[in-house]
Amino acid sequence: MPKTQAADAARPIVIRSITEAADRHDRSVEAEHLLLAILHDPKLPAARTFAASGLTTGWWQRALAEERRETLSSVGITTVDDSRLQSTPSGKRPAWGASGREALKRASQHAVDRGRRHRMDDIDIALGVLDAPLGTIARVAARHGLEVGTLAARLRAA
Repeated sequence: MPKTQAADAARPIVIRSITEAADRHDRSVEAEHLLLAILHDPKLPAARTFAASGLTTGWWQRALAEERRETLSSVGITTVDDSRLQSTPSGKRPAWGASGREALKRASQHAVDRGRRHRMDDIDIALGVLDAPLGTIARVAARHGLEVGTLAARLRAA
């Protein structure tokens, strides 16, 4: 990411997403970690927009845990205590997973579309996360009937 003022605005989100993944002992940084990183800072316009829609950090954490249980259930794994689902800490920094990389690519395109080439901010990253047609965030949105288009319009207006 080129060093610009807006790139500096995205950098803490990227760094926090790595921390989110590491704190959960996940081996890769995915789109949900980017989303949780945005929500971690309630001063960000995207975080305020999510919260105004009732989509707080707590809501997303519960919805993501529910999604994980549902996914396991779909392959025949019965209810398991969440503490047993954590990986053993590896001591290594998590690598970037496919959904995280793709969300950042979409975020970069949103920045261009919004007239700010190479200057992503929290809104762009949130839009990049929400635009995923597949994956964990898309499944959570579908399961809970989230109007992603409406939420995206609110983010663009923030």
